[in-house]
Formats: sequence, structure tokens, C-alpha cells
Amino acid sequence: MKTSVIVFIFLLSMVNTYRYSRIIKEEVEKTDPSLAMWFIFTLAVTLNAASLLIQRPMNLEAVFYCLADVIMCASVSIVIVVRAGGKVVFSAFERYCLLVSYAIAIFWFATMNSFWTSVIAQVILVVGYFPTVEKMVKAKRNTEPFSIWSCSLVNGLVSLYPAIESGNVLSVAYSVRAIISVSLLLILMVRYERRNRKTIMV
Repeated sequence: MKTSVIVFIFLLSMVNTYRYSRIIKEEVEKTDPSLAMWFIFTLAVTLNAASLLIQRPMNLEAVFYCLADVIMCASVSIVIVVRAGGKVVFSAFERYCLLVSYAIAIFWFATMNSFWTSVIAQVILVVGYFPTVEKMVKAKRNTEPFSIWSCSLVNGLVSLYPAIESGNVLSVAYSVRAIISVSLLLILMVRYERRNRKTIMV
């Protein structure tokens, strides 16, 4: 059962990565993902993966989850850069978020502690959502696809089962953080969708 759940989570992440990449390339007018967010996500999950790989005994289950996250975040970042024609421009707020994330990463290099790395990764991942929130607030519309983030929420909910079963506090924290963060983002997306529909009707 546990193995099936792990395989399901990995496959769902890969499908989500492919679908999101297609949406970014094809739905240019509707979808406007924040490159800063995905850069920050890539940094956080890479740090987490590095920590898990040097940890002894190695937690293969956690490594598997993290590998799926690294593939998705790095792939989406590349697709966004390609869509922009290689021109990367960040707002002042996005630059601030990136600087905060890099500062936290430097702290990890100074400590090289697996526990603190996981905690630091959680903090960076939370910071990573801020650029997307800022983009929606400025655009006054939803800039993200519901299907992708709904799948991410399902992934987080499903990953909670093996995390609890293994008794790994950090894995549980990782899943809970993902569930809360994605849920809040979805609420914001729904709010802007409903607001824009009311405006169109008026």
C-alpha cells in the first residue's frame, strides 16, 4: 500500500509537470506564472534533496518525493524562461523574495544540519508563494491554472498518509505545509475568478 502511494505521488507529479509546461506554452494570455516563485521552489527542494542524500540512514521515501519536486520545479522554471525568450525580469518585490531565499540558503551552507535544512526549506517554500500572490494582486485576476494546483493539493493530501505512517515529523510538516499553502493559493484564485465574473456580468 505504502509503495503504491509513493508511486502514485511520483507519477501524478510527472503528469502535473507535463500538463503545466503545456499550459504555460499554449495559454499565454490566461496563464502568467511567476518565474521568481519557481526559482525559489527549485532552490528549496534542491537544498532539501541535498540534505536527504547526505543523511544517514538515508530516507529513500523522502528522497523519492523530493526528486519529483526537483524535476517539476526545475522543468517549470526552464519552460517559463524559454517562453520569455530568455529575458528574465523581476519586480522589486520578487528580487526581495529571491534575496531572502538565498540568504536562508547561505545559512544552510553554514550549518549543514539535516534537520535545519528541512526547516529552512519549508520557510523558503512559503516565501516562494509571495511573488505569485503579488502578481495576482497587481493584475487583479487569476494568473494560474486551477487543474495544476488542484492536483498539487491532492498530491499533498495523499503524501500525508505515508508521512504519518513512517512517523517522520519533518515529512508530516512538509505535507501539511504544502496542503495549507496550496489551499490558500486556491482560495485566492477562486476569489479573483469570482470577482472577474461579477465584473463581466455587470
